[in-house]
Amino acid sequence: MNSSRRQFLVSCGRSAAILSAGPLLASCAVQAAASVRGFSETRLSDPLAARILAYASLASSGHNSQPWEVTLLESHHWRIGIPPERRLPAVDPLGRETLISLGAFLENLAQAAAVEGLHAEVKILSDESQCRDMVEVRLTAGASNSPVWLKRMQHRRVVKKGQLATKLRDDDIRWLQSLYPEQLLYFPRGSAEAGRIAQGAVEAMAMQCQRDEVMHEFARWMRFGNAEIEAQRDGLTTAGMEIEGLAGWFLNHFYTPSDVLKPSFRQQTVDLTAELANAGAGWLVLANNGQTPGALIETGRQYQRLFLQLRERNIACHPMSQLLEEAAGQRELAGLLGRETHAQMLLRIGYVDRYPAPVSPRRPVDWFVKG
Repeated sequence: MNSSRRQFLVSCGRSAAILSAGPLLASCAVQAAASVRGFSETRLSDPLAARILAYASLASSGHNSQPWEVTLLESHHWRIGIPPERRLPAVDPLGRETLISLGAFLENLAQAAAVEGLHAEVKILSDESQCRDMVEVRLTAGASNSPVWLKRMQHRRVVKKGQLATKLRDDDIRWLQSLYPEQLLYFPRGSAEAGRIAQGAVEAMAMQCQRDEVMHEFARWMRFGNAEIEAQRDGLTTAGMEIEGLAGWFLNHFYTPSDVLKPSFRQQTVDLTAELANAGAGWLVLANNGQTPGALIETGRQYQRLFLQLRERNIACHPMSQLLEEAAGQRELAGLLGRETHAQMLLRIGYVDRYPAPVSPRRPVDWFVKG
């Protein structure tokens, strides 16, 4: 193999590493076609319900696993659960982040329903995080919401690369602090807390890359090439990880999920995580006081509500969950916060020169609705 071809392959391999440097709650895909985004034809007899559920499905989820299923009890009375095959037992054995993903789905659902003048009444069905049926939702008449929320859901996008080192403006900091005063903490770039979080994220990723069960689970959700993405409408892909040009073409044509198990890929993943963790304007920590399904679902709703409004301020958001998935990381964060609370989300944020369009694939409503 000549040196130029070898260098090209090395470059492509380094670009590929960004795939596993992404957060657990990242939305990743290859194109933004209407069918891939979930707004396709449906067999549901109620077009309003179908539209609300399609918007709900645009929520974030771990490995873009989309861990939700909806059982239609009546036209506007639904039971929402978590299919076992869409859980992530290697990185999320307790189901904590899966419940946060379900909360994000419910927040989208509630906002989309409100645009139609409907109130989503949510009832938690179980205190067991591994239970399949978690939530019951009834839609009743309520106050109308602004249609801007629909655009926010359609335009939401995780942005990893290109976050600027520019400090957040004072008005943006005040806005963030006003959202959840007791639960949302901001640590600016250059602060000791931000440095510890960034270092911890890299160390946690290094630990995960040494665990075969984590890497096998990651490989199971990899989607290379348009044909597989169109067939699955979920999982992790190159476009969502911002791998473009020749590198993206190469990965989609020559890579397979088994390539992420190689030692070189694992090391490149750690190296790239370090690069990303130290970029941007700082970190947001979203915390709460409980670990029950209800508390975690509420955290997911808060996270999604925050995320949906960031683009209007040109603030990019990159959830990086690895530190929260390790016991040592949880202890580190507990000492950092210095309070009786649980950190549930770590979000790297920063301004961007250009906010990219969303490319996240979504399963059509018919794929996750029963009854």
